[in-house]
Amino acid sequence: EKAFSLENDGDYSKPFRTEHGWFIVKRLKYRPVSTFDEAKKELKTKVSRDGRSEITKQSFINKLKKEYDFKLNSKNVKTLRALADPEIYKGKLDVSEALKNKELFKLEGKSYTVSDFLETLPKKPVRSKVIAPKVFFDKKMEAFVNQSILNLEDTKLEEKHTSFRLLMKEYNDGILLFELTDELVWSKAVKDTVGLQAFYDAHKENYLQPKRSDVEIYSCKNKSIAKKVKALLAQGKESKAIIEEINKESSLNLTLSKGLYTVEDKEVLGKTAMKEGISKLIDMDGMVVVLNTKSVLPKELNL
Repeated sequence: EKAFSLENDGDYSKPFRTEHGWFIVKRLKYRPVSTFDEAKKELKTKVSRDGRSEITKQSFINKLKKEYDFKLNSKNVKTLRALADPEIYKGKLDVSEALKNKELFKLEGKSYTVSDFLETLPKKPVRSKVIAPKVFFDKKMEAFVNQSILNLEDTKLEEKHTSFRLLMKEYNDGILLFELTDELVWSKAVKDTVGLQAFYDAHKENYLQPKRSDVEIYSCKNKSIAKKVKALLAQGKESKAIIEEINKESSLNLTLSKGLYTVEDKEVLGKTAMKEGISKLIDMDGMVVVLNTKSVLPKELNL
């Protein structure tokens, strides 16, 4: 309680007494409770190491043994077990050629032989000499049986579970589509430089920015005001000074918008030729408009 009451790293508690004596606590670092996503990996590791998970796994394997008609050939397993000596730690068993073909167990009528088991033994020496060779053999045999059953179950997943089968079909179809697209479109296009140039020449107009004007658009209440605006522009007046001059009596006399516009942005630009300078008076939606075009940008590639 004393430790968790400290609010900042480096804080000290007041001295307090317990049945073990007097203490002072210093907070070194606060670590909040991890989120589920952060703790997921650690939790999975703990669960997998827990003995209860092994019980669940073995219960599942026992169920599959019945389902797949597991039959152990105890006689051949016993014969093979008798050959287990310290050489088994190196992955070696002194097995005759005749014994190699002997059956150890069956799953769904398929035989698993001594040769199959020998393939699962370690290829390099292992430090298991604290375990008796025959105990080591028993563990390897159990692992071989269990893994064989799980491998068989893995091949049955699509047959037994419709949702999984559909998911795998979607996954495989996606891979196939990607490979076909890559082969017939992307990789082909990358290598076909002549085709790429021809496509560019045929379609480059589709990727051009339209003609644009860097323009001041003066929307005037009437023609008289528009003429005054045009005269002030001709004198070289700046937009701020023009607005102050015209809107002395009413802010409704003149409004201004300025920027880089296309005809699609501002319809009024289509009412006259897009060129630098001061435009003629343009009637537009009950207003009289004067354009002061600073510059005109031609069509260019939209990068």
